Amino acid sequence: MDSNSNKISIASWVLCLLGGIVLMWLSLVFSLAGPRFELIYKDLGISLPGITEVLVSVSRSWLWLSLPVIAAVQVYLETLWCSRVSRLTFNAIYLVLCLAAMAATVTGFFLPFIVSIDSISAPGSA
Repeated sequence: MDSNSNKISIASWVLCLLGGIVLMWLSLVFSLAGPRFELIYKDLGISLPGITEVLVSVSRSWLWLSLPVIAAVQVYLETLWCSRVSRLTFNAIYLVLCLAAMAATVTGFFLPFIVSIDSISAPGSA
């Protein structure tokens, strides 16, 4: 039984670490890529969808700096509130939310490119 609890604990920390890595990646995307995407879209004259405008404004406002804080608070809350089994569930949900945020960010930043390529390839349908 002790071996199973060690496996659950290791799996829990791996999920927590992966979530933290995703949040750090998002921080880099917001700090480095966000302003560049804004310049590219402005130079090309592409109108931005709502999600892209939100992401660009977040990258301009330095709100993305809260992402590493969220990762640290998550570790603290997880060790404070969770037993071993629920810790695994807590970290799995945390990782899924981080991956969903990453997918939304990538989609939001590349959506104007997809729309502009689609309008170029089918000019009569736009």
